[in-house]
Amino acid sequence: MPRAIVTDECRIEFRELIWKNTGDASVNALDTLIAGLKAANARFHTIQDFARLWNEQPREVGNPGNVPNQSALSPSKGRGNSASTERSPPAL
Repeated sequence: MPRAIVTDECRIEFRELIWKNTGDASVNALDTLIAGLKAANARFHTIQDFARLWNEQPREVGNPGNVPNQSALSPSKGRGNSASTERSPPAL
């Protein structure tokens, strides 16, 4: 990503945090992260799929925010997906 974009009418300069860690290095780091998550049997969902799964989960009576219980979105036991069982997903 360039540090600045210059046109006939303006110049847009981006902050260092925007342009410094972009490009091939970032794409390679993301590929490494995804490969590691897949090796740990992580599951990937689109936001639309996640919202559908979230909305299908049973709610606990008296639960503030009507948030699904902790185990509702956890994968089946024995599937080796411990990364997704560490925390409940954020409230939508």
